[in-house]
Amino acid sequence: MPRVDRGRGGEVATKKTTAKVEPKVKVVDYSFGAQTYQIDPERQKVYRRFVEIETGRASAIFASWRASNA
Repeated sequence: MPRVDRGRGGEVATKKTTAKVEPKVKVVDYSFGAQTYQIDPERQKVYRRFVEIETGRASAIFASWRASNA
């Protein structure tokens, strides 16, 4: 029977790892009324405490933000 060495320092194939670059998400804080919202301009999404808000209100807030940054 052939002798099998297991776990005694044999060569192990290694993969060359590449560094993954995380895309930077730019979220802007914007005060609207008495609340502060987070706006993601790339996705055109509006969040309050990082929870997406309803579409109708988000549209109004996003439009106001765009007008103030134009």
